[in-house]
Amino acid sequence: MAEDTNAVSTAAADDQAAAPVADTPSSTRRSSTESTRTPTPQGRRARLILIRIDPWSVMKLSFLLSIAAALVNVVATMIVWVVLKVLNVFDALNDNVGSLLSSGTSSGSTIDLGAYLAFSRWLGLATLTGVLNVFLITAIATLAAFLYNIATSLVGGIQVTLSD
Repeated sequence: MAEDTNAVSTAAADDQAAAPVADTPSSTRRSSTESTRTPTPQGRRARLILIRIDPWSVMKLSFLLSIAAALVNVVATMIVWVVLKVLNVFDALNDNVGSLLSSGTSSGSTIDLGAYLAFSRWLGLATLTGVLNVFLITAIATLAAFLYNIATSLVGGIQVTLSD
C-alpha cells in the first residue's frame, strides 16, 4: 500500500508540472508585473499650528512689497499717459471741451486742458499716491499682525496640514 501512495503522489506531481498555466488556481499564479511592482509610499503629513506672526517681519515684507507696487503704479501711469498722448486723446478732449464752452458764450475764452493734463502732473499724482500707499499698507499690515497675535492667544491659531 505504501507503493500505491508514492505512485499516486508522483503522478499528481507529474500532472501539475505538465498542466498549463491557465489550469492553476489564480491565488498561486502571479504575473510578471506584480512581482516587479513596488508599493507606492504614502507621503508624510505634518500638522502645524500657526500661533504667532512676527510683526517686525511683516512690517519689512509689507514695506518692500508696497514699494514695488508703488513703482509699478508710477510706471503704469507713465505708460498710460504716453499711450493717450500718442493717440491724441488729450487734443480731442481739449477740442470737445473748447467747443462746448465756446458755443454757450461768445467771450472767446478757452480752457487749455493741456496744462491740467501735463505729464509732470500725472507723474506727481502717481508718486504721491504711491508714497501714501507705502505708509498705509505698511501700517495696516503691521497692525494686522499684532491683531492676529492677540486673536491667536484667545483661540489657538490656524491649523495647517502640510504633505509631501
